[in-house]
Amino acid sequence: MRQAILALALLVPTAAGAQTPAETVAKLNREYGECFYASTAAQIQAIPGNKPDLNMMAEYAFQACISEESAMRLVMLTNRMEPRSADAALLANRLRLKRELIEIGKDPARFLGIPNPAKK
Repeated sequence: MRQAILALALLVPTAAGAQTPAETVAKLNREYGECFYASTAAQIQAIPGNKPDLNMMAEYAFQACISEESAMRLVMLTNRMEPRSADAALLANRLRLKRELIEIGKDPARFLGIPNPAKK
């Protein structure tokens, strides 16, 4: 029942105008990314002083953001995307986020705009 309500809510035009399925998925994907990075940041803050296992943190973040991912999948399937294609797209998105997190972990100062004096 909850899934049906969510599906209807996603498909009903808003007062500002209807979104296309692609726009809806893009919006949900932005929210998924925000959830992912907020979750990993919270995990890093919880274990100060230790070098975190970014692979493990990414996997925990994916679990924390399962609602956003499920909403994206629902929109894809509701708009007649093949289930295997939807799953492949979501997996590719997870892999992209995980690679980004690992790149950030290699040189966090670069992503914060802090100059690295060792590289001068």
